[in-house]
Amino acid sequence: MMESGYMEQKSAFAEIDYQLFFEYSFDHFLILNEKGIILKVNNQWRKNLGYLPAEMEGNLFLDFLHPDDIKPTVKKFSEILEDKSEEGFVNRYRSISGEYRFLQWKANLFNDRVYASARDITLRKMLESEREHFNRFFVTSKDLLVIADLSGQPLRVNPVVEEMLGYTQEEYLSRPIKSFLAPEQHTSQAAALEKMKISGEVLNHQSRILRKDGTIADISWHLIYMPEQQTMYATGRDISEMLLAKKRTEESENRFRSLFENMDSGFVLREMIYDEQGKAVDFRFLEVNKAHAALTGYKPDELIGKTVFEFDPNYDPDLIQWYDNVAKTGTACHNEVYYPPIDKYFGVQSYCPKPGQVASVFQDITEQVKASKIIREKNVELEKANAEKDKFFSIIAHDLRSPFHGFLGVLEMLNDETESLSTTEIKARLQKIRDSGKKLYTLIDNLLLWSSFQRGTIPYSPVKVNPAFCIATAVDNVNTSLTIKELEISADLEEDIYINADKMMMNTVLRNLLSNAIKFSYRKGKITVSGKKQNGMAVITVQDEGVGIPAADLPRLFKKDEKVSSLGTEKEPSSGLGLLLCSEFTEANGGTISVESTQGKGAAFILRFPLAQEQTEKPISH
Repeated sequence: MMESGYMEQKSAFAEIDYQLFFEYSFDHFLILNEKGIILKVNNQWRKNLGYLPAEMEGNLFLDFLHPDDIKPTVKKFSEILEDKSEEGFVNRYRSISGEYRFLQWKANLFNDRVYASARDITLRKMLESEREHFNRFFVTSKDLLVIADLSGQPLRVNPVVEEMLGYTQEEYLSRPIKSFLAPEQHTSQAAALEKMKISGEVLNHQSRILRKDGTIADISWHLIYMPEQQTMYATGRDISEMLLAKKRTEESENRFRSLFENMDSGFVLREMIYDEQGKAVDFRFLEVNKAHAALTGYKPDELIGKTVFEFDPNYDPDLIQWYDNVAKTGTACHNEVYYPPIDKYFGVQSYCPKPGQVASVFQDITEQVKASKIIREKNVELEKANAEKDKFFSIIAHDLRSPFHGFLGVLEMLNDETESLSTTEIKARLQKIRDSGKKLYTLIDNLLLWSSFQRGTIPYSPVKVNPAFCIATAVDNVNTSLTIKELEISADLEEDIYINADKMMMNTVLRNLLSNAIKFSYRKGKITVSGKKQNGMAVITVQDEGVGIPAADLPRLFKKDEKVSSLGTEKEPSSGLGLLLCSEFTEANGGTISVESTQGKGAAFILRFPLAQEQTEKPISH
C-alpha cells in the first residue's frame, strides 16, 4: 500500500513537472491530432506571436502558416504520421499582428498525437538572408551598430559612433564596452547581458553612455546573442532628446493637470451606456474636476464610477440623447442645461474625445439666464407700455385739437358777425369760448401733472396721514362747483383712520374724483364721501347719484390706450385723463382703485389703502 501511494505521489509530481516545463519553456510546444488540429499550446506562443491558447487550440495548424510554406509542411506532417521523427524543419508562422516568424521544429508521433517543439529563428534567418547586404547596412545605418564578444570587447562598430558619441571607430574599439558606461549602469548592464545569453531572445535595454565630451547619452539598445558565434549584436539609438521631450511632456501634463484641477470651469468625462438595441440609456462618470464640486456641490468621489441614474433617478433622458448625439457624430455642441435638484442653469460645451465618451466643460450661467429672462419680460412690458403711450398720446392730440377748433370757430363768427350780433348772442359765444378754455386748461393741467409723474420729477413724500384731512382739502378745492350745481355733500368717516401717502397725490386723486362726481350729478343732487377700516385696509368711497357709467365702459376707465370721456349733466367737458391720474397716483401710494356703477343710478369710486400702524401724521423715515 505504501509503495502504491508513493507511486501515485511520484506520478502527480511528474505531471506537475511536465506542466511547468510545458508552460515556462522558451520553446514553442504544440500537440496535434492526426488531422492537424491543435490540441494544446504553451505560453510561448502568446509571448512570441501574440495568440492566446484559446485562439489556437481547436484550429487547424495550417491556418497559421505562410501560404508558401503550407505544401512543404503538409508533406513533413505526413511523414511524421508515418512514424518518422522530424528535426530541423523550418517554416513561417503568422503572428497576431500579421508578421511572420521563422520557427525551427522537432516533432514525433506518439499514441496518435504529434508532439512538436519549435524555436524562433527569425533573426537568424534574417541575418542569413541579409548577410550579403549587411556591410552596406552596417555602414549606412543611422543607428549605432556594435558587434562584441562575450567579454564585452567591441569587435566592430559603424561610423555613427563618432556622430552619436564623439569617438572615432578606432577609439571605441580600443576599450571594453563597460568603460563607456556611466558608473551606476555597470551592475544592471551585466545582469541584462546575462539574461540575454540565457534566453537567447532579443533584449531591449536602455543604458547611459559617456560621450567623449563628458556629457551623457541615453541609448536604447536592441541586443541579440548569437551562441554559435559567441558574439553579441547590438543596435543603439540615442533617445536623449526623446527622454527630454517625454520629461517636458510629463511636466506639461502636470501643468495641465494643475490647470484642470484649479480652473473655474467644471469638467466631466462620461462613458455612454447602451442597451441591446444600441440606444443610449445611461452614462457613467469617469472623471470630474474640483470645480465640478464647487459649481454643483457634488464631489468627485460621489460621482466617479457611478451611472447618472444611480446618482439621480430623475435625470432628464433628453440630455442623455443629446450627449449620445455628440458621441456618435463627434461634433462639438453647446447647450444650456437646467438642473432642477440644485436649481441652476449651466452653459455646457461638449465634445467627443474618443468613441463612446463625451467630455463637457461647463459654467454656472444661472444669474445670466435669470437676468436675460427679466430683460425679456421688461422688454415685453416696455413694448406694451410704449404701445399704450402711443395710443394715449394720439387720443390726447385729438382732445387738444377739439378745444382749439371751438376757439377758432367762435372767434371767426365773432369777427365776421360782431356788428349783427346782439349782446345776448355775443355772451353765448363767449360762454362757449370759456367752456373750451376750461376744458383745455383742465386737460393741459392733468397732462402736465401725469407727464411729470411719468418722468419721476414729482417728489414722492409719504407721511402718516388721516384721509379726512385730504378729503377736506379736496372739498375746499371744488366748493365753487358744488355751489353752482347746488349739490349737497356729506361725509361718513370713521375716526382714527391713518394711511401712508403723499399728500399732494392724495389731494389730486380726491379732487379729481369729486370733480367727476360733480360733473355727472344732476342739479341739487347728493354726493357722499365715506371712510372706514376693513380687514386691515382703509376704504374710501366717493359716491354720486348721477348718470352712472355704461357697463361696457367700466373696464376701460383706467387704461392709457382707451378713450372714455363724455359731457357732464350740464354739458361740462371731460378730458378722460383725470381717472388715469387717480389710478397711477393711487398705485404709487400702495393702494387700489375700483368703480361700481349702474347706468342712470350713479357711480361709486372706491380707494383701498393699507392702514398705517401709528396714528400720528409724520414723515416716514428711510
